[in-house]
Amino acid sequence: MKNTIRSLLKKNNSVIKASFYLMITLGAVIFFYFYNPVTKAYPSCPFYYYTGLYCPGCGSSRAVYQIVHGNFLYALNLNPLLIIAIFFIFYLLIGKLNIKVKRKAIFRRKVFTKKIYIAIIVVIGLYWIIRNIPVYPFSILAP
Repeated sequence: MKNTIRSLLKKNNSVIKASFYLMITLGAVIFFYFYNPVTKAYPSCPFYYYTGLYCPGCGSSRAVYQIVHGNFLYALNLNPLLIIAIFFIFYLLIGKLNIKVKRKAIFRRKVFTKKIYIAIIVVIGLYWIIRNIPVYPFSILAP
């Protein structure tokens, strides 16, 4: 089955790729709709467990649970970087699908340049540092 999915995705068929990404997304939405990471036994962040510091992903599963239930402001409180990242991921997936209207691609194949990827890594690193500063405006970023 794994080889079948790979062979289908290797073909430049936007409908099959879009269906695959949609199934993955729908599966995650269904999972987080029924599975509350706060009340269920959910593995804690290993980075936080060993260091006592928050990683950039800390609070993401709780934030996704809140997004699925329509609590966007509470999700923003848990992990603001995740909310921003969702839009970037959506943009990347649309660009990767190479959807065409009247034989013209909606997005360019090369969605981001190398400089943008470097900027994203820098923002994640700064977010990682700033959310661990235990002083008032920065402590808001802690989940």
